[in-house]
Amino acid sequence: MTTSQLRYEYGQRDISLQYAQLAYSSNCPRGIYVQLDDDDTHLWHAVVFLDAGPFCGGVFRFDVVFPPAYPLATPQVFFPPTLLHPLVEPNSGRMSLTTRFPTWKPRSDFATDLLYFVRDAFMDHTLEGLREGMVANLEVFRMYRDHRTLFNKLALQSVALSTSPSSLYDQSGGSGFPNPSVGLGASDAPAVLQTNGKRGGIEEANGMLFEELTDEDMQRLRAEIFGEA
Repeated sequence: MTTSQLRYEYGQRDISLQYAQLAYSSNCPRGIYVQLDDDDTHLWHAVVFLDAGPFCGGVFRFDVVFPPAYPLATPQVFFPPTLLHPLVEPNSGRMSLTTRFPTWKPRSDFATDLLYFVRDAFMDHTLEGLREGMVANLEVFRMYRDHRTLFNKLALQSVALSTSPSSLYDQSGGSGFPNPSVGLGASDAPAVLQTNGKRGGIEEANGMLFEELTDEDMQRLRAEIFGEA
């Protein structure tokens, strides 16, 4: 077994351990839910429900990608590029993490810290602390800084889009990219990392999926949960 394979297997175990620790409420931020990708051990699908800040009411799905060199390399976070946010690159949907993680420090930085940063990135106290050299979308940042009313309107548009049926029930399941790990050194990983949601060459629904419920479904669930007839 080569050094790169050993490093990959170590990272794989570390990722699995950190995922298991999210079962403790103190390790997973309120409003964030995470699930493992069915095929890619270095890919998490997640969603954040926001109840405060300019994006209040939003339901934003995102992907967390752990590079093959993890934990020596920083994980990456991808949102749909339609999200207008100062820290989200408009073309790739990649969230800039450098304000919190200029370099990733193994045994000091953990996935839990990353998830807390993602949630806090939508809050006013984080947005107020941003400066031009820190952001990934300069135009949106300047709008937040200089034209707050217009920014708030655009944030509400992002909220409305995230909760629209076409977005909420989209079966792609993640950030909207079929392969968000492109450019993160996936060619150095074992073949299992590069399948990324494909079984036998067929793309299948994978990730954080929502299903619209009928009135009958709601009645059945209420009966199961609350014992209602």
